[in-house]
Amino acid sequence: MQLGLASLAGVGLWTGATAPAMASSRNYSAARSASVRLIWRTRMGAHVYHNRATGARYSEHLGVRYGLNQATTGVTWITDAHEKLYNRDTKTEDIYYHVHNQNETTAGWIWRGYLIPGGPTGAAQSTPSSATQGLTLADFAHRTPLPDSPAQQAVAELGHGATLDPQYTAFAQYLMKNVLLPAPFANTNAVSAWMAEDDDTGDRPDNVLLQELLRQHGIVHFGYGPNRYQVMYMRETNQGWSSYMNLEYHNGPDEGAYGIDGITSANYFTPVKIGYTVEFLPNHKVATLIIMNYPAKYGQVHEMENNEDIPDSDD
Repeated sequence: MQLGLASLAGVGLWTGATAPAMASSRNYSAARSASVRLIWRTRMGAHVYHNRATGARYSEHLGVRYGLNQATTGVTWITDAHEKLYNRDTKTEDIYYHVHNQNETTAGWIWRGYLIPGGPTGAAQSTPSSATQGLTLADFAHRTPLPDSPAQQAVAELGHGATLDPQYTAFAQYLMKNVLLPAPFANTNAVSAWMAEDDDTGDRPDNVLLQELLRQHGIVHFGYGPNRYQVMYMRETNQGWSSYMNLEYHNGPDEGAYGIDGITSANYFTPVKIGYTVEFLPNHKVATLIIMNYPAKYGQVHEMENNEDIPDSDD
């Protein structure tokens, strides 16, 4: 009963806060409002963000679009509430933050994927909490990744049925731009960091930091099968970067797996979900990030091969 009353009270709690941003009736869409269902809406602490130049700012149930985010990239936003909406069209659940500027003349609801943590020097910094956990892979279901021709080229070179998975690639792009590149990697001379087997980071500080950052975004377990991933971040020179993924990390498919459970050279990577992105950095450097999810059967095949229970294809 108390939860129900709190939810009902929360529905109108931030109506006044959004009033300064009220748009004209031509920006109202009944269809857009009807396409989502409120799951919950509640207060949250004050955290500082900027928005990306994509998406828009809305009323609490997305009925009114106040303005495009490309017009407010210079605004420092402060949060005071958040809500989860179920999208009936995409069958996904999205979290929106209610934000206002510092003098509270502009406000609205923005999907959290369009928000970048942090503000100008001297602004209050956000404190990590359950309300501000990083985006996870599930947040990028049905999201279209940004165009990335170098990534497409690299995966095409990988061959054997490899293709970019849109959800994984959009998630990789988010991690690269907002999590990994801003991170002060412990060893600035390191050119790579990877998610180690059995969550064992060893003594590499870059691996420790990478896995800590991944854990904050729901990537916890290494391996094969559901909710298990293989991740590698690489920073190399421009020369030869596209083949670096193929030759140094994957080294092509394991030929000993051919003929096992329907695996062939042509379809080896077909069931593998691949997220890959490329960022060209200053000083002729290139950063790449790959996130892969193999079916569980690949773990069994690779274990057999490592234990020499199946012959090498050259034998």
